[in-house]
Amino acid sequence: MRKLMVAVCVMAALSALMMSGCKGQTSSEQENGIAVSEMPTQQPSLEEEDEGYVGTVTLDDGDHPLLVYGGVGYAVYESEGVAKVQNSIASDDTLEKYEILDKVSYEGMVYPVTEISVEAFYGYETVKEIVLPDSIVKIGANAFDVCAGLEKINIPDSVTEIGDEAFSACASLKSIEFPEGIKTWGTGLLFDCTSLVECDLPDDMPYIPAEMFTNCSALKKLELPESIKSINFEAFWDCESLEDIVLPEGLVSIDTRAFYNCMVLKEITLPASLSSCAEDVFEFCDELETVRVPADKKDHYESHLTTTAQIVGY
Repeated sequence: MRKLMVAVCVMAALSALMMSGCKGQTSSEQENGIAVSEMPTQQPSLEEEDEGYVGTVTLDDGDHPLLVYGGVGYAVYESEGVAKVQNSIASDDTLEKYEILDKVSYEGMVYPVTEISVEAFYGYETVKEIVLPDSIVKIGANAFDVCAGLEKINIPDSVTEIGDEAFSACASLKSIEFPEGIKTWGTGLLFDCTSLVECDLPDDMPYIPAEMFTNCSALKKLELPESIKSINFEAFWDCESLEDIVLPEGLVSIDTRAFYNCMVLKEITLPASLSSCAEDVFEFCDELETVRVPADKKDHYESHLTTTAQIVGY
């Protein structure tokens, strides 16, 4: 587990407390946030200011106050006026459910929680459910990567950016729904989500990111929104159960190995709007029998595609 090191006010005292399991901290120690063993586990009321303070966390952009509630670390970015969920040595990675706060308070100020930082829950293998508030705008890269037991997570309508491999290797995740309004889509978002059977994509999604569904081996069908203009590199690589996918009219390009090794895909129709299609897009689709293409492009696809399937004009 990759953890960010927390710089607590008096590190020597913290180490001694952790080793001894001592519960009898002085009032001075408690005021300085040293009593990590007594950190609150319930969501706070805003009247209980600084209750969750445990020290400072050192990140690439400097030091930030760190609060912990319900096993979740919140780094306070005072200059930005926000807080961000942050992985740290003070976080608890053993819980089955995490409910992220929409705001925290520190030194009399209220900070909205706007971001799940990079690797915030990386490798939390015991978690089954994560509840995100409507304040979240960004989900960082690898934020929930390798949450092997994760079964349920919501993505709020407020989210506009999702980083690379944010939900990669969530092996127990069976369904997920993405809202409209996301402007930035990372690559490999659902890479290795081997139990995924349902994915709702928004009507304003512009493209399928590279490796988005790579090795989603349980996915049998998927409806692509009409807004999709491109299917990127290896987007459906190794979707070995994929039987049914409809490509929307308006699709312009399909990148290399997009449907590589989709072993049970039997038929697919390429829309008339398609102007660029990699020749290896259907390699190792062993059961592919028919590729339907516009009649005036039949000769082109017959000489261009690497496939044993029959090319049929429509």
